[in-house]
Amino acid sequence: MFAFREESDPAPFNMGRTRVDARSVAAWRRLTHQAVRSLGPVHCGYSDPRGLPELRQTIGEYLQAARAVRCDPEQIIVTSGARAAIDLAIRVLLDRGAEVWLEDPCYPVTYDALVTAEVAVRPCPSMPPVSMSAPACAERPGRGRPS
Repeated sequence: MFAFREESDPAPFNMGRTRVDARSVAAWRRLTHQAVRSLGPVHCGYSDPRGLPELRQTIGEYLQAARAVRCDPEQIIVTSGARAAIDLAIRVLLDRGAEVWLEDPCYPVTYDALVTAEVAVRPCPSMPPVSMSAPACAERPGRGRPS
């Protein structure tokens, strides 16, 4: 089937490279077959695009305990990461040409996503840290007193 050299790469610890010989291929084949045999019908189709119901339930329970936020699993959407969540929120909540205030400095991914969505971004200076006293905050140029 495959003709293997003793070692596929003269430097076996190169990044992104693995040793490919008959023994390693046999091990991968055995492990792959074992994993595929353990799959059930739930694994062979699309899952809920909002995320697994069990995960959304657990996130809701965490939010209740840690943040006193009550929400149902149906109100939670799990994304592949922060970038996907930001993009989804912008697409759902904002129209092209909408105006948003964005903390400056900000998370660059948020800024890029807003610009791509053709949203008017208005920089809003970051507030001073809570630990600063009101007089010290008032003395900083361009900053108002914290409320």
